[in-house]
Amino acid sequence: MSAEVLVCLVFGYLAGRTLIRRSLNWCGEHFEELREGMTLENGIAPPATVCWMLSRIDEWMFLCVFMEWAGEIIAPKGHHIAIDGKSLRGFGEKVKGNKATVVLNVVDAETGLVLVQIPIREKTNEIRNAT
Repeated sequence: MSAEVLVCLVFGYLAGRTLIRRSLNWCGEHFEELREGMTLENGIAPPATVCWMLSRIDEWMFLCVFMEWAGEIIAPKGHHIAIDGKSLRGFGEKVKGNKATVVLNVVDAETGLVLVQIPIREKTNEIRNAT
């Protein structure tokens, strides 16, 4: 059941529901469609159960498994990696000092998978500041 709960959360998130409760509500609204690919014997898990499950995930183990999975998707040979820095101007209004936050993005151009997204100190040279 735990794998189905995680799949439901991912589907809800991909549908634009970024909160657990909203993601689960989306799954409830699309229950019959989800049952075409999953058993969902116990229905959609309540938010309290999902929060309890998520709180018990070993984050380091999850990170290792996620990196292994991402490595299987992206074979570095023949792929183009896009590196770009972006200023988050709207976010800067909420930050003390009113400076825009600059983020370095590294994206696999073929799959669109974001490999790295990190804030950098200032907008001078993203590559130099990220190292």
